[in-house]
Amino acid sequence: MHDHDRLNEDLGFDSIRVMELKTRIEDALPQLGSLPIEDLLASLRTVADLVAYLRSQLPHGSATPLPMTMEGTR
Repeated sequence: MHDHDRLNEDLGFDSIRVMELKTRIEDALPQLGSLPIEDLLASLRTVADLVAYLRSQLPHGSATPLPMTMEGTR
C-alpha cells in the first residue's frame, strides 16, 4: 500500500470495506471517538488523504503515533 493508492479504484474499497475500516480505525485509535461516516468518506480518495484526515482529528499533543499505512492498524 502506498500513499498515492486510491482506496476505491486501486484497492477495491466498497461500502462494506469502508465500514470495516471505520470500525478498525475507531478500535485502533479510541481517542478519536466515533468518526462521522460522511467525513470519513470525504477523506477516502487516497491513502495519504485518509492519513492526513486522521492526523487532523487527533487531539493536539496526542502521544499515540498514527501509523503511516493501514498495515499498522491490524
